[in-house]
Amino acid sequence: MIAVEKAVKLTKVKWNNDVVNGLGNLISRLLHLIELRGVVLDEKSLSENAVGRMKINTDSINNSFEKYDFKELGVLLNGIIFNLNRRITIEKPFDKNCDNYSEILNEIYFELKNIICYYGITIKGSKDKLNAAFNENKKVILFERI
Repeated sequence: MIAVEKAVKLTKVKWNNDVVNGLGNLISRLLHLIELRGVVLDEKSLSENAVGRMKINTDSINNSFEKYDFKELGVLLNGIIFNLNRRITIEKPFDKNCDNYSEILNEIYFELKNIICYYGITIKGSKDKLNAAFNENKKVILFERI
C-alpha cells in the first residue's frame, strides 16, 4: 500500500510541475504578453529556425506515437514546453528594451500551437480548453492542481 501511495504522490507532483506549472503557465504568460505587447500573429513570418524546430518536434512526437511509447512522448512534450518557457526567461520579450519581442512571441506561439494537439490527445478533457485558449487568445484556467 505504501508503494501505491508514493506512486500517487509522485504522479501528483509530476502533474503539478509538468502540466500545471509548465504548460499552463506558458500558455498564460504567452497569451498575456501577446495581448500586452500588441503582437500580430503571423505564421508566414516564422524564421527558418522556428520552422525547422517545429518539423523536428513533430517528427519526434509522431515517432513516439508510432512506437506507442507514451513515456517518451511525455518527455518530449515536457522538454519542448521547458525550452519555450526558458526562451521567454532568457530572451525577455516582456522587457521594454527587447527589440525583437514580436518575433519571439510569434515563434513561441506557433511552436506551441504546433504541439498543443498532442496534449489534447494525452490529457483527457483538455482539448476544448486548449483550443479555446489558442483560437480565441483567451486566458482560461487550463489545469487544476491536484
